[in-house]
Amino acid sequence: MPSVFQTLLWHEMKKLFLSLATILCCSLCLCQEAENEGNTFLVIPRFDVNPYIPAGSASYSGFDLSNTSLYTLIEGAFGDSDFSYSIEGHLLSTNPSSLYANSFRSDEVNWLDWANVTYAPGNWYFTLGKDILSIGSFEEDEYDFDQHINLCSSLWNNLQVYQWSAKAAWANDEGSLDASFQIASSPYGTRPFQSGLYAYSMALRSESDCFSSYNSLNALGCGDNSYVFVISSGNKLILNDFEIGLDATTRGYDFDFNELSLIALTKWSPSESFNLTLKGGYERLNGSEDVFGWNPALDGEDPHDYFIPASLALINASGDSYFFGGASAGWYPCDNLRLHTALAANTWSRSLSVNIGATYFLDIKRLFK
Repeated sequence: MPSVFQTLLWHEMKKLFLSLATILCCSLCLCQEAENEGNTFLVIPRFDVNPYIPAGSASYSGFDLSNTSLYTLIEGAFGDSDFSYSIEGHLLSTNPSSLYANSFRSDEVNWLDWANVTYAPGNWYFTLGKDILSIGSFEEDEYDFDQHINLCSSLWNNLQVYQWSAKAAWANDEGSLDASFQIASSPYGTRPFQSGLYAYSMALRSESDCFSSYNSLNALGCGDNSYVFVISSGNKLILNDFEIGLDATTRGYDFDFNELSLIALTKWSPSESFNLTLKGGYERLNGSEDVFGWNPALDGEDPHDYFIPASLALINASGDSYFFGGASAGWYPCDNLRLHTALAANTWSRSLSVNIGATYFLDIKRLFK
């Protein structure tokens, strides 16, 4: 059961969230945002076709539309003030009914990824609203419309990182170092203001000309006064046209850390219009109880009907290790159109995912100039 303090805190935060949402909508209507060159208003349709080539009779096969979706991204500042806003919507997907059926749930994907307001006086900044959990992983940090989901870890596919939260952070004068603390609804809860489950995060980011690091410690409430603890470290090295990245995330109940994800990538960008990425990873579970994920068999489904394992416990039960990897490429024939392809494989599905698609970045501001 949540304490009286937690109940009162979230009751007041709920009222603040509703007030901020109203203020944000009114401000967007009243302010002449199109005149502010620093603001962004994008509508981003993405279309994918994704056949699967099986390696044997027991391999995954079929066809889907992968990350076909309609996204929106709205970011900017309120005039010359210290207040800014950021909104990402996921308005359509290959299963659009679930996006809206899951509205205001904290354990499922829905149509609103994030919507928050930040107040940044001096070296401090305070963010309130729906936001991404502060998890030190550059894979989690990428925009969803840029991701090839079959090339992502089971952690990325199974953890719901978009949560209602309040965050306080401090950054140095150069902006190369910032430390933050965040309290949020827990991805283990159903309704963010009714479940009584909360997540607490501390994170440290650092950036230089050629190296970036993102480290975090998270405690995610999962019921009965228990927590899943997550320790993550994301690191990037930039050498001329190459970007080399390594993410390491371990998690477990009460500091037993029985799950591990290691992800590595190398990205080559010889020009602004073309990039090529090699990515791979290894994930494991020690024991039989997973930390993130679910068993489709409980819903009457075959777990092997999924290219990405819904739970690492399924891998553990079969006695296998889990490796995944592949390559992707993106080409911009013009500024607002990206053509992309990705090849992905893993030891769970034992098949090859072949993705071909396009993403269009429609700049709404340009339509009114």
